[in-house]
Amino acid sequence: MKHKVFITGILISFVLSSCNNTTKKVDNNPTNDSAASIVLVDKSAPEKVVAQPDRFVTYKKTERYHLNTEWGTDEGQEDPSYNVGHKSLDLQWPVYLNGVTQLPILQDHLMILIFGKSCPDIQSAMAEYWNLGMIDECGPYDPGEEITLKRVKSNNPNFVQFILKRMVNWGGGTGASIETSTKGITYDKRVQKILRKKDILKNPHSYQLVQVLNQEIKKIMTTYHEEYNLLTKMPNDVIVSDKGLTFMCPECIQYTAQGDELEVFVPYFRIANYLTNDFKQSINMQ
Repeated sequence: MKHKVFITGILISFVLSSCNNTTKKVDNNPTNDSAASIVLVDKSAPEKVVAQPDRFVTYKKTERYHLNTEWGTDEGQEDPSYNVGHKSLDLQWPVYLNGVTQLPILQDHLMILIFGKSCPDIQSAMAEYWNLGMIDECGPYDPGEEITLKRVKSNNPNFVQFILKRMVNWGGGTGASIETSTKGITYDKRVQKILRKKDILKNPHSYQLVQVLNQEIKKIMTTYHEEYNLLTKMPNDVIVSDKGLTFMCPECIQYTAQGDELEVFVPYFRIANYLTNDFKQSINMQ
């Protein structure tokens, strides 16, 4: 009998020493009086990591300002809106973006895009913006500036994209002194950086690509029967999308109902030879 107990002890010792990936749980109240009850819990399978959703803070505010300039003795001065202007912000500000490791850098570039300068944080940037008031060159009848920043959803999992729209009304009450502009920022999570024109195009100054864009400009402006200028060099601003690139061409506009800048979209398959290999990987073109 003593011999059997000794063998049982050896077997238990062997089982416990050979389970490196298990946790031992000993039942102190065994139903079998001859041996302890042993439960082996497997912890070899890794825990599933759940991705956190992207988080944004919305800053939306409009401030009205009394203009610093006097505009003569126009009859309209009795109008309450005659010598008053406004500034407006509507910002979708990122505070967490899943898969983005350089969020502070992205935030800094967004502040430069919005306010024209880098600031310690978005709160101080907005406070300085409000304190600047209105510029003296504005005319009467509610001149102002309206800025909108929105995240654009992309079907490409590599891209996080923001679009900034700016409208400046210089006043006068006729609507003829309104300027609009659109700019974009694309962050590529595959390479963890903001894409610049040289990251997208092999030659950002390609004359051949200028000719491709001019062909598209002729098609667009002929449709609207309006006068236009052709490009002499590559546009400064390029907006990335799922299907192609949009080139912002303000220099092409003479007088048109299409706004202050011409948006020229070119699908990726038409300009594949002009794209960098690295960018092609990010859009799954290779």
